[in-house]
This record gives sequence, C-alpha cells and structure tokens, in this order.
Amino acid sequence: MAPVRFVDTTLRDGQMSLWATGMNTAIPPLADGSSNPSVVNVAANARALGYDTVTDEEAIKPVAKHFTAVGFIKKRPDVVKRYLQAYIEALKFISSNPATTKKVIAKYANTNSQDDLDESHRALAVAWEQVPYMSPAAIQTLIDFSQHPTAKSAKPTQFIDNSFVAELEHTGFTDQVWR
Repeated sequence: MAPVRFVDTTLRDGQMSLWATGMNTAIPPLADGSSNPSVVNVAANARALGYDTVTDEEAIKPVAKHFTAVGFIKKRPDVVKRYLQAYIEALKFISSNPATTKKVIAKYANTNSQDDLDESHRALAVAWEQVPYMSPAAIQTLIDFSQHPTAKSAKPTQFIDNSFVAELEHTGFTDQVWR
C-alpha cells in the first residue's frame, strides 16, 4: 500500500478553494479489481491533469514485477509446468545436438570462431543440469553481489521454489526426457 497525499488549490465560482485530501493506493498487480487504485495510474492521471508528482515509478517496477510473477504462478501453474517441461527438453536437445546448438550460438553471439563455439557449448553443457533445481548457493552468489541495502540479510530460500521441478522429477518426466 502506498498512501498518496495531495493538496489542490483551485478557483471555483470565483473563490479560491484549498482541498487537502488523500487516498491509499496499491502497487500493481495488487491494485486489481476491487482493490485500491494503482499508484502508477494515479500518478499518471495526476500528471495528465497538470499536477506535479513525486512518485518514483521506476522504483515500483521491480516490486510490481515480483507480485505479478507470484500471482501468475498461483493462477497458472499449468503454464509454469509446461514452460519447465520445454526448458528441460531444450537442455536435452542442447546436450544431444552440439552441431545445431553451435549454429544457434554462432548466430546470436555473432561469431564464426570454432574455438569460441566449442568453448561456449562445453561451458553451457556442464552448467545446465538434467534436473534444473535452483541452487541456494547460486542465489547466495547473487545476494552477495547485490548493492541493495537489505540484500545482506536475505536468505536464498526466500527466493526459491523448486516445487515444479520436484513434481516433474517425481512423475518421471525428467527421466523420460533424458533416457
């Protein structure tokens, strides 16, 4: 929730009026349906009406993206599962088809150096696991490099949900792909 406070001085019926008011707003996508209005929309509308705003919408974007992702995962777990299935199948393809994989790398890395392509494929092949569980150590590395003031107190497990990968492993999907 983000409280918005504003003062409006207007001329109505020849009289100067002073209106001090406020409203609570929410960060998208929490500002949805019957929720409070989006702080981003309120700020944009105020600017469109000629008011100055101090809302830092760039600072809000990462928070909004996080809540959007969490909401999407809860609303559409089937899509997340299908995405991970495709990802695991792509890992198998990369591992099993080095020549085709190197052609793709060459195109997007804009290189034809066989040494670079061989090294890129080798590095990718060992980095990607058959069952792609998110590693707490990998997340800890990101936390360690973060400049965010609260990052040092964060725990990797706050950011990891391996339940979809575990389900694919438990149902035998990963074994079937890697046979």
